[in-house]
Amino acid sequence: MKNLTITSLVLSIAMGGRLYAEGELNLYSSRHYDTDERLYSDFEDMTGIRINRIEGKGDELITRLKVEGKNSPADILLTVDTSRLERAKNEGVLQAIESEVFEALVPNSLQDSDNQWFGFSQRARIIFHDKNDVANPPLDYLSFVDQAYKGLVCHRLSIEDHGEEKATEWAKGVVANFARDPQGGDTDQIRGLASGECEISISNTYYFARAAQRRLRIVQR
Repeated sequence: MKNLTITSLVLSIAMGGRLYAEGELNLYSSRHYDTDERLYSDFEDMTGIRINRIEGKGDELITRLKVEGKNSPADILLTVDTSRLERAKNEGVLQAIESEVFEALVPNSLQDSDNQWFGFSQRARIIFHDKNDVANPPLDYLSFVDQAYKGLVCHRLSIEDHGEEKATEWAKGVVANFARDPQGGDTDQIRGLASGECEISISNTYYFARAAQRRLRIVQR
């Protein structure tokens, strides 16, 4: 009952960024994870190349790249989901990169067909349910529209993309099964399960682990 989605991706920038120019690398990043700090420091220690970071939301950084055009100082765009990757590619702010290292280390399933981006990590987005009240939980996102789950579902605002018509049909079905209006992030959906507001939801696994570490009341009512 899990879906794997790419969470961190390295993209080469098309509009004029020169990798490692003058011993520096200009990184546009929409990530906010503490583990990245170790990644950056290890890279700098190994190469002697200093990383200059510009941080912001994915859409904002893509817009900035488009405005900067060929004068952009960016060398690498780092983002957190495939939808931003497709937008960046469609906006024409990326360029293909040929790398034997990337080809050897990154599976084909985590590579753009035109080599405009490569993924380097994944996260598991799983379906949580209250096993005491839901004997037959949904096994995939599309099953959330089943009438058996009416009034049981907590969900945030984002939805999966299966084409406009299918997505609209699916969204209407999920809304019909909502136990409450969409609200909050992943942790709030887990809290909704714990409080009894709903019986089924979706969250990334690390939110559950983080909540458990912080001893939030998430597993019992």
